[in-house]
Amino acid sequence: MNSPDSPVFHKSSFIYGLYQAKSTIKKASNVLVVEGQIDCLSCVQHGLLNTVAVSGTAFTSKHLDMLRRLTEKITFIFDGDQAGNNAALRIIPEVIAKDVAANFVVLPVDKDPDSLIRENSDQFAFLMNENSDWLDFIYRAFFTSGTIKEDGEAKRFLQMTIPLIKRMPHPIDQESMVKKIAKYLGKSEHLIYRTLEKTRISHEAAALVPERKKQDIILFTLAFLCHFPQFCDHLIDRNIQELLPEMYQDIYRIAYQYYSSPRASSDVSDLLRQFSDGFPQDDFSLLLLQIEEHYGEYTATRLVEEKEIILKRIKRELLKVQMVQVKEQLKIAKENNDKPKEKELLAKSIHLLQIQI
Repeated sequence: MNSPDSPVFHKSSFIYGLYQAKSTIKKASNVLVVEGQIDCLSCVQHGLLNTVAVSGTAFTSKHLDMLRRLTEKITFIFDGDQAGNNAALRIIPEVIAKDVAANFVVLPVDKDPDSLIRENSDQFAFLMNENSDWLDFIYRAFFTSGTIKEDGEAKRFLQMTIPLIKRMPHPIDQESMVKKIAKYLGKSEHLIYRTLEKTRISHEAAALVPERKKQDIILFTLAFLCHFPQFCDHLIDRNIQELLPEMYQDIYRIAYQYYSSPRASSDVSDLLRQFSDGFPQDDFSLLLLQIEEHYGEYTATRLVEEKEIILKRIKRELLKVQMVQVKEQLKIAKENNDKPKEKELLAKSIHLLQIQI
């Protein structure tokens, strides 16, 4: 699991021990996720047969989807050091975005499941029985004194948790978290709600919580066009290319140039080799397989109809994002009395309205 990715082995789609644990996971309605193979084997030897292992640094939404096919409840047991805590912190946004019932076991500092089971199995069992959601985890893992006494710590706690609460899809769950924060801080719920309403999601929190919907739509559209290259130039015809984020513009440009070349091959792997290291090869390859399976039996007429639906959807989503960005930038330009910038943004706004038609 600590080996690098290869054409055969991809951390983003590999879960150690999953095959052996499948039936037990379904029976227990819970899966225990640890970071390493040794930790997994120790848990299994201790009788926890519903344990699997995933590299914390490589844990992705794909892993989450694979586990959710077997159970709605997931328990994360990562090492009790800074690296383990940070790995768990990276997972929390995915858990929230997918509305997963997740528990986080907070191990003692510098302990991992294997060492704690060998040294103090009773303590490990006790920690396993504690129901700690992601908010409890942040409190226990990052505020080890057990209480938050200073205003600076309280602010840090709010900075870590409020943006995540804003992402929760259900108001009832948000209310539960607000109550818990108020209890941890010894503050009124009213104060926490005011903070929640006033707080804009910071750039760091926005980066932490991936914009899966927008990214998935873009990547799906590009995969669809690569699988059916006869439609590849339609992003230009529909003024969609210019709306793409810069990284995806580069991807589309490479794909368009590739399929415009007489040397273009029907083997998409030739195209994938043209992309940079940062390109999500695994996700794209999986989408291509799904598209081939789903659209393989479509008639030419039905395929054209589906293409129209896909292009209209992505254009609508991208225009929405662009309009919001222009509106925010225009507000800032007016506040700064930046007339040239105002003029530029108004022209861009008019252009977006024109291509919306």
